[in-house]
This record gives sequence, structure tokens and C-alpha cells, in this order.
Amino acid sequence: MEHYNTFDETLVNIDKGTSSNFTTSMMETKQKNDLIERSVKHETTELDLMSKNQEEIDSFYQSQITKSWGLWDKWTNRSMYDQVQDVKMELLKTSADYRVAFYKTLLETRLEYFKERCDAGLKMIKGHYRQQVATFLTKKLQELSIEVGDRQFAFIKMMMKKYDYARSLANYPRLQKQFDDSIAAEEDRYLHFLSGLLDKFEAILNEELKRYNP
Repeated sequence: MEHYNTFDETLVNIDKGTSSNFTTSMMETKQKNDLIERSVKHETTELDLMSKNQEEIDSFYQSQITKSWGLWDKWTNRSMYDQVQDVKMELLKTSADYRVAFYKTLLETRLEYFKERCDAGLKMIKGHYRQQVATFLTKKLQELSIEVGDRQFAFIKMMMKKYDYARSLANYPRLQKQFDDSIAAEEDRYLHFLSGLLDKFEAILNEELKRYNP
């Protein structure tokens, strides 16, 4: 029984100690919160006071700027009048500078806009016509290549008949040699002529393309 009583007393003491610590912690937290709240209120009051002072200054400034200065006011408060005129001149200059800068920026923006549009349009037009030129020239080169090939094949068939005929002149060596030389010269001349057509056309094509890519 004594053992149980001691255990119960211990629990009671623990509960009391825990409750006491909790109460102390709550009080400390409340004190900290109160301190923070007073600090915030103080700062807010200071800001409100500063704002009020600034409003009073602005109000006084505006009243002096818009004030209609009579001859008596100018004479009795010449220093303030001169300061107000200086401020007005400064405001006028600042406003003029702002307007000039604003319209200059606006015009430069419009100019850049139109320049960009014109450049883009010109590039598209150039691209369109350059594509047409390239397509046309490429097509003509292909047609010329086909025609030159047909001419080469027809010429070779004709030359084959001539070479066959030259072999039939074996009993006439001198005549056969002259005929062979004539055939060879004709062969070189005509085949070089056909190849030269392609070379010249390609040179014209490259020269034309250089105009688009200087």
C-alpha cells in the first residue's frame, strides 16, 4: 500500500510540474507575441506619420505650383516665387524631354516594324523568283543533256557505219588511212562540240546564280 501511495504521489508531482512548465511556456509565448504586436503597431504608426507628412508636403507643393501669384505675393515672397518658377521650368523641360523621347521611340518602333516587314517581303519575293529561275535553268540543263545524249548516240551509230566501211577499204591502204583520219577528226570535233554545249550552258547557269549569291 505504501508503495502504491508513493507511485501516485509521483504521478501527481509530474502532472503538476508538466502543468507548471506548460503554463510558463504559454506566458512566455504571449509576452513575445505582445512585444511583436507592439513593435508592429509602432512601425505602422511611424509609417502613417511619414505618409501624412509626405501628403502635407505634396499638398503644399501643389498649392504653390498652381497658385496664382499676384504682384504683392511676388514682392513679399520673391524667393518662393522664383523657386516655383524654376520648378515649373524644370517640369516643362522634363515633360518636353519625355514627349520627345516618347515620340522618338514610337517612330523608331514603327520604322523598325515597316523595315522588318519590307525586308521579310523582299526576301520572300526573292526566294520565290530565285526558285523559279533555278527550276527553269535546271530543267533546261536536263533537256539539253538529254538532247546532247541523243545526238551522241545518233552520231556514234553513223560513225560505226563509217568505220565498217573503212574496214572494207583494206585493199586500198592509202585511201583507207585518209578515210580513217577524216573519221577520227570528225569524231573528235563533233563530240567535243556536244560536250562544249553542256559546259557553256553550265557556265551560263553558274554566272546567273552568282547574281543571287554575290
